[in-house]
Amino acid sequence: MIGLDIGFGDVKVAYLDKGEVKTFKFSNAVRQKRSGGGAMEPGASEYEFNGKQLLITDQPHVDNMSTTSIEYLMKYSPLLAYRALKGPEMKGVVLKDNKISVGLPIGYYTKSYRQQLIDSLSRVIVNKDVLDLSVSVLPQAVGIQYDFQLDAKGGDVKGTEINAVILDIGYNTVDVVIMERGQSVGDESDMLPGFGITMAVQNLQKELKMRFPGFVTSDQVCKEALLSRALRWQGDTLDLSVTIDEIMENYIERLMYEIQGKWDKYIVGCDKLILAGGGSYYLSANANLMPEGFRKVLHVPENPEFANARGYLKSLI
Repeated sequence: MIGLDIGFGDVKVAYLDKGEVKTFKFSNAVRQKRSGGGAMEPGASEYEFNGKQLLITDQPHVDNMSTTSIEYLMKYSPLLAYRALKGPEMKGVVLKDNKISVGLPIGYYTKSYRQQLIDSLSRVIVNKDVLDLSVSVLPQAVGIQYDFQLDAKGGDVKGTEINAVILDIGYNTVDVVIMERGQSVGDESDMLPGFGITMAVQNLQKELKMRFPGFVTSDQVCKEALLSRALRWQGDTLDLSVTIDEIMENYIERLMYEIQGKWDKYIVGCDKLILAGGGSYYLSANANLMPEGFRKVLHVPENPEFANARGYLKSLI
């Protein structure tokens, strides 16, 4: 059994190995292999899927498909699930069964999308290899709740029946789950499309194009630059600290304004503001820019980008 968080930027995987929850991730960037091929680039994996030769690669490339739409996620989830189950990280790992649990952003957690995802993952065919899987689908951010409230054996963690606001900062979306006395409140939980870290990435790309006309860079490169605060350009290292400070300040201000406008009545009375997801690294690195009320109750779990995947796995356990 595995927990699979297929995000708009990376795929996070959690699995049980000898009673211990282990994790790994890989980029969800896919592109079609060019005819003539050439040497395989480092870190790339080649697959035959839906009649096409495709590469899954951690390497930034202008030919990589845009990964920020729900249509992309639905179309390539089977291929990414296959990569998760059959990739080099799983060599020698014996899974207990063929159960997988995956998530959908809250705004897309509809009967139609759930069934489409279940149907596409129940039988996965890649490289003429067939995987028959038992699939469960949860709302994103609810995985973070499970991770917070359950241990590696699926047992309850004491002291977690609290009032909390969960912020799942993804690449494209921010999912918000409201907890009251340890129970999620579905009617009050929601998704903010376009408010993920992609907002800061796009602003950095615009700034780079203005400063360096004709300069084209990938989302992956800009994601890394937001944390490293630097970028390689024509053999030199560009210090982007001032630019990124401005971008992150504007991004966090807009995000906090949006969150406070919708959920402030829960935030002011919550015991914890749980911050997780791949984008949480960017916010926690700039926590000084968050409102004081947020900082007082801020809780960031260990390895927060894997919180959903771990929670999905624990829900199966």
